[in-house]
Amino acid sequence: MTHGRVEDAWGSGECAGEEIERDHVSDSVPLRHRLAWDGMLGEHGGRHSERFHPEAWRQLSRTARDLDRLGREFHPSGEERPLEWIGDIGVKHCKPGWHRFGLAFDLSRVSWKGTYCDMNAHWRDGADRSDRLRYLAVLCLCRCHFGVVLHGRNDPDGSHANHVHLDRSRHANRLSEGHLSDQTLVHMAANEYLGADLIVGGGWGEGTERSYRTMLDRLGLADRGLEPREGGDRFRVMLRLLARTAFQGAELGDHRV
Repeated sequence: MTHGRVEDAWGSGECAGEEIERDHVSDSVPLRHRLAWDGMLGEHGGRHSERFHPEAWRQLSRTARDLDRLGREFHPSGEERPLEWIGDIGVKHCKPGWHRFGLAFDLSRVSWKGTYCDMNAHWRDGADRSDRLRYLAVLCLCRCHFGVVLHGRNDPDGSHANHVHLDRSRHANRLSEGHLSDQTLVHMAANEYLGADLIVGGGWGEGTERSYRTMLDRLGLADRGLEPREGGDRFRVMLRLLARTAFQGAELGDHRV
């Protein structure tokens, strides 16, 4: 279903603009809305529709295709685990920010066949390491397609502990040391794989730079002169390698360029 365009919705700040209504992403992956809680885990209802700006729906669909490939090719069991559905807590809302235009998505769960990642439970210190790594894998693939990724460890206003917020407000795709969406991914990966003790989101100091250079070496990026700070295509190579490593429960360096 496609609704009409409203003139100058961006300039006026009205809760209006180009939008489409979808109950799925990618070709046929259903959307399911989080309705309740079972302890720390979100409970989701059946398939439902949300209103998107077309660009946000396209980017989420690209993310879903990457998540599907991750499950089919890199599950630790060696079996194919296709993406079955994606959980959300909303897209277009009449409030300040990119949700006003349907250009933001609040992700609550990713479910593959027999495997899932809950965005409230699996980033926390008490979670199993395999769950934390799966969460990191999801964040990395989200960052491939969205400029801003807010989550439990990148939560500037204290509202993202139970979901991952995605939007396109930052269009530069290369890795940026000062951009928290990028900085926190490097910190989380370094802490998990290198035994670093970096404060997630605590700045890009000498310790972060050392850990970052070590990760580039182990992923094979340094040997090929592929510096993620110099281009979005190079950064996405790094993100996809980290996602495969984390999802599979592999060692850093098992997946290389």
